[in-house]
Amino acid sequence: MPYNLFGFQILSKRERMEKERAYRKEIFPGGFEEKRQVLSELKKAAPRCEDEILLYLYIELRDHMKKNRLTPEEAWKSYRSDLPVRFRKEEAEAFIEVLKKRQAPSAAEENGTSGDPAQDR
Repeated sequence: MPYNLFGFQILSKRERMEKERAYRKEIFPGGFEEKRQVLSELKKAAPRCEDEILLYLYIELRDHMKKNRLTPEEAWKSYRSDLPVRFRKEEAEAFIEVLKKRQAPSAAEENGTSGDPAQDR
């Protein structure tokens, strides 16, 4: 059970591992094989970038999309100035295609609705 020490939440080792496992499953539901496939697609999109940077950007943009309910294009545009690497136009487009292909379901889709109030009546 977590407890607070000076405002910091302290988790046990087991709780930290469970939280990390759940997050990994959320990002890569298909496990290691999906992670490998995503990395392969990202390397084709931006071959001059390091693997760690590509995975970091993928996870960061995916989280940004989910938290703010953005499309891959909107997430890229809003995050572009904060990227640690500059992408050529064709690299950016290919990266966006990877995000589209593996887009996380929006909260509306997770709830079984379309997100459009007119259609959900």
